[in-house]
Amino acid sequence: MFLRQVRADQQQQTSDFRLRKPKRTRVKSSNISSHVLSSDTTSPFTNININSQIHKKNKTPLQPEDTLHEENRTPLQPEDTLHEENRTPLQPEDTPINENDDLYSIFDNNGNFFNDPNDSDDFYNNSGDDQETNREFNEKAYDGNKKQNHYSRNEAGPYFPNYTMLLLFLWITKHQIGLEAYRDFANIIKHPKFNPKDVPISLATIKKYRDGLPLLPFKGHTVSLNNRNTPSTSKSTGQALIFPLKDILHRILANPQLREYMYFGSGIYCENKCEIWHGKLWHKSPLFGEISIRLNNDIYIDKFGPFRNAYHAIGGIYLQIGNMKQILRQKLKNHFLYGFIPYAAASDEVLQPIIKDIQEFEREYELEINNQHTTLQFAEVRNVQTQTERDFLTMEYGIRENPSVFDNVMRDWHLQCPHDAFHCMGGIAKEMLQATFEILTAMGEEVFLKTWRNFEFPSTWSRQQNPITHLDLYFFSDYLHLSMIMPFFINRVITNVTLLNKPFTEHLIKVYNITKNQVIDRLLNLWISFSKMVYLVFRKEFSENCYNNLQQSLMQWAIQVAKIFPNITRLPNFHIQCHFIMHAKHFATLVNTAVSTKEMMHRLYKGIVPHSNKKDIELDFVRRDNCL
Repeated sequence: MFLRQVRADQQQQTSDFRLRKPKRTRVKSSNISSHVLSSDTTSPFTNININSQIHKKNKTPLQPEDTLHEENRTPLQPEDTLHEENRTPLQPEDTPINENDDLYSIFDNNGNFFNDPNDSDDFYNNSGDDQETNREFNEKAYDGNKKQNHYSRNEAGPYFPNYTMLLLFLWITKHQIGLEAYRDFANIIKHPKFNPKDVPISLATIKKYRDGLPLLPFKGHTVSLNNRNTPSTSKSTGQALIFPLKDILHRILANPQLREYMYFGSGIYCENKCEIWHGKLWHKSPLFGEISIRLNNDIYIDKFGPFRNAYHAIGGIYLQIGNMKQILRQKLKNHFLYGFIPYAAASDEVLQPIIKDIQEFEREYELEINNQHTTLQFAEVRNVQTQTERDFLTMEYGIRENPSVFDNVMRDWHLQCPHDAFHCMGGIAKEMLQATFEILTAMGEEVFLKTWRNFEFPSTWSRQQNPITHLDLYFFSDYLHLSMIMPFFINRVITNVTLLNKPFTEHLIKVYNITKNQVIDRLLNLWISFSKMVYLVFRKEFSENCYNNLQQSLMQWAIQVAKIFPNITRLPNFHIQCHFIMHAKHFATLVNTAVSTKEMMHRLYKGIVPHSNKKDIELDFVRRDNCL
């Protein structure tokens, strides 16, 4: 039995109702009662999911032998309405029922129309309250502001006060101008020296002034590309754009605003250590010759994906001067671009020019920076009478009276290439979180998610997704954030041992020889130890007591995790923690060797990609960074 298609040959009123033909799928149930969908001719709705009604008992059901001949069928016109009087049966091959379509959700499990006692005789009678309709369909209206602008008649029309506002509104809407871009634009046009007559029509006219700027020259080195990782239209070679190290250091040291806050003196012994020159490595390293100064250069290399959904990883090479204070090294503007590793290029081949520059500086390289001022400094050191005054001036100016006895000592690669605490602790935090979520039962996961959604997160933290199902989408900073508050989650969520898997519970009972009630306490103590250890690792200031506390915290957590989650002890990150105390003492703190701030450099270049032509993004990155 099939639905009838209703048409009205003799209409009295017009309607904007449209009948859409459903998808052609076969009907599984043949017990559908014959009912008719009727429409009020005055209804303003044009596209709506129709709820059916139960018709009266005196309606004649549709018989299987009812047919509709092709030659007698008249198509519906846009102005036609649906009436109950003029009904024509419908052939099975014309408009069969789609059981997945919203139009047919009006049937119950037996194939009959669902009888809603609250339905009125006229479904399309919209004379009721609008709030009742909105509550029924759960709708929310947008762009329906009834209070419209009505300005006096002018050249911009009644909706804008003047023609300038009209042009700005169209420009912002068309090009999706953001807040920062518009703020810069507003500051430009409101500047007292801004002259609208000087604005050129062509963008190329403005770009040509770049050629006259004192920019830093950079070189493009030809490197081979791996054909297995490139598209079919790519070339076999590419350009690796590298800035000369000599030019970068010359620009940094020639900038008085940077050099003023850089330290070139000898190592400083203090109780609370925070700067690199407070560590042991600075004290033991060759300091300064008579005609040279020492620079602590930190080169960081990491790959990132400029296109968010497509894998096209390029390598960023950044330079940081360790002679700056810690608070200055944590600012992105004090991280300097060294170059880029093209996609599908070998890093060893790209780094060859950089290795040559470093080797050249190891043999002492002369830079003419404020030559006259430096000569006066040396002369002043020679003219002093006492050794105390001489030592004070050498420390103040960052020079050395005589060559150091450590000048001929070869550097230790294990000391000067420390492990990164940020990636190490972030990786361990991820493994700890994943191992903890795996021991939860289904009920335990529900309780955790309920607590997680209602937890008092700090307002400065970014919004996080479900950690149980989307843990792989977290950043390293998110892992560390979540590990800080995991003891609170364990204390609130796991109130009963039944929320933990039975094999894990039996494992702890066997290892610690404890009862079931003590299993939760062991898991809670593990997370408390890990949170304290993370806090000590990322301290910005260390004393001798802090070094001892970090050593004890590392040992305590290692013993606990070896019993509770033994798989974590097989990770390389677990072994790296053995060197944390050595790195912290050599560089004063572990923050001085972490790359958390350097990782944020990638975000700057990712924001440039939408505004580039996406053809040679490395060149766009370098040219923009060189100007700014």
